[in-house]
Amino acid sequence: MINFDKLTLHVRLSLLNDHRNLWWLSVAEPLFSIINRQRELLNQLENEEGSEDRYWEEVGNTEEIIGMLMVCCQTAFQRCLSEVAEWSTPRLEVGQLWKLGSCFDNGHSKAELINALANYYKHEGEWDKAAVMNALASGGPAPKDLKRQVRIAKVIRDCKIDMASNKVLYDGANLLLGDQVVPDSLGEIFAAWHDNLKCRLGLDDVG
Repeated sequence: MINFDKLTLHVRLSLLNDHRNLWWLSVAEPLFSIINRQRELLNQLENEEGSEDRYWEEVGNTEEIIGMLMVCCQTAFQRCLSEVAEWSTPRLEVGQLWKLGSCFDNGHSKAELINALANYYKHEGEWDKAAVMNALASGGPAPKDLKRQVRIAKVIRDCKIDMASNKVLYDGANLLLGDQVVPDSLGEIFAAWHDNLKCRLGLDDVG
C-alpha cells in the first residue's frame, strides 16, 4: 500500500534540493562577491597604520552582509523543515533535525552553526549579552527567559568562535566556508544535510 504522506514528502523535499530550485543561492549570489571583497579590504586595512577606525567600520559592514547570507541559508533549511513538520508521520522533533549533515569535531553540524549565526544576527541586539554569557559560563540550566539565547550562544562558543569579539559572523563564515565564500560551498553543506534528512525520514528508498 502506498504511503502518500511519505511519497509527498519525498517529492517536496527533492524539489527543494533540485538545482533549478536552489533559489536561495541565486538570491544570495550578490553577497558572495561583496563578502570576498570585504575580506580583502579588511586584510589590507589590518596592515595599514592609522586605519583602525576604518577597519572596525568595515568589520561592522561585513558582519551585516554575512548576517544576511546566514539568514538566507537558514530560510532554505527551514523550508525543508516546514515540509517535514507538515508531512512526516509520526511527527518528529524538528529542532533535532538541524543536527544532521556535515559536522565539526565538536559534534555540532554545519547546519546548526548556520542556524545559530542567523539567529544571532537577527536577535543579538535584543540580548542582555552579559547575562547570556554568565548563564552559559555557569554550565547549569539557563533561566527560562534566556534559554533560547544560551542555546544559540552555546553552539557558537562550542565552535571556538569568540562571543566577546565584534567579528562573530565573520569568524563563523570563515569556519564554515574557508578562504573563499562561494555558492558551491553552501550548496554542498545544504546537500549533505538534505541527504541525511531524507535518510533519517526513511525516504532514501522512495521513488
